[in-house]
Amino acid sequence: MPRTLLDPDLTRWDVYIVPGRGGFADSARVVFHPPAGNGALPRSVELEGGRASAEGWLSAAPTAELLELLRASLPIP
Repeated sequence: MPRTLLDPDLTRWDVYIVPGRGGFADSARVVFHPPAGNGALPRSVELEGGRASAEGWLSAAPTAELLELLRASLPIP
């Protein structure tokens, strides 16, 4: 289930889970997608565990933890 996050610069990010690299079910990535037209690139970070557990985690994750992951994430080329 996607979430919306507002960063300290007041940029809104849509946050959701996708399969990890290679599309395997035993890995997952958190994707941070910015609004169109603001010049920011989508970003992602790998998570341990499968997609189902990552989606459960995302629904309950505190905002501070998501902001930490956003800072640690890498741009998606």
